[in-house]
Amino acid sequence: MATIVTATKVFFPATQPFFKDVGKRVNDLLTKEFPSDKKEQKVEWKSVTYDGLKLDFSIKTEEGREGPKTSGTIRNEYFHRQVGANFVAELNTDREFKGEVSVADKFVKGAKGIFTVQSQRKDALDYFGTVALEYKHEYASATATAEYGRFTDNALKGSLVVGTQGVSIGANAEYLRRETGVDLKEFKCAVTYASDEFDIVGYGKVNQTKSKQSNTELGASYYHKLNSDLAVGTEVKFDVTNPDKKPALAFGTAYRLQADSVLKARYDTEGKLGLSLAQQVNKTVKLLVSATVDTNSPSGKNGTNVGFNISLTP
Repeated sequence: MATIVTATKVFFPATQPFFKDVGKRVNDLLTKEFPSDKKEQKVEWKSVTYDGLKLDFSIKTEEGREGPKTSGTIRNEYFHRQVGANFVAELNTDREFKGEVSVADKFVKGAKGIFTVQSQRKDALDYFGTVALEYKHEYASATATAEYGRFTDNALKGSLVVGTQGVSIGANAEYLRRETGVDLKEFKCAVTYASDEFDIVGYGKVNQTKSKQSNTELGASYYHKLNSDLAVGTEVKFDVTNPDKKPALAFGTAYRLQADSVLKARYDTEGKLGLSLAQQVNKTVKLLVSATVDTNSPSGKNGTNVGFNISLTP
């Protein structure tokens, strides 16, 4: 009697991910589509004109340092085929603006240049620009970013990821240019194995405060796509600087109830329980509703938060 053995083909990424995208699937599972985390209520309208201009209007209310805050944003994006450049313009009611021009695969295949001018409000309105270069290849990816024009703390960032057959090793460093010189803000390295079905990531991170104190963190995450409808993930973090502090652990899952609805749940060792439901009501309307509950004190001031997003795409 003959025995037939079938091999399961493993699909690896065609190119190396950028460092910011390492562990993206588990990060999205645990943090994305939970507007209740910020007590956010958002309504957005998206459309595309006949000539390819993308229009995006949104109004949102979220919890800020001084209480609830409402703001509106207008974002336009257009790809000019003759020039081969992508243009983005964004403006909000806080008088923050962003203008961006990016060119990809123009001179070197896999390379992209991004030039940005923007303003950002923290304690005051700060105007600055950014020049960034990105490169993605089958065996490596790299990024370099430099800010200029800020009043203080212009950032210099760089990352590199190398690997093959789903195994990658990468590092990311961020420095701040100050009047006293250049100081390290954050350094992070990671080792990952990624396939179509699951990701495994281990990382180490060092942060440096303005007082030159360093905080070290070690962590790991795991994501598994069990089938086309169900995915699970977990992440654990260890604060090496404070060994008496308990590890932080989080679990998450996403289940496709129907073709047009997805239910997500998340729970962590701080006692925060998150639930969200994304429902495609029809071709033009998508509704996202979520709730975050502090199970240690559900009746407290921030014991239960709710949030929703309504997306209109005519």
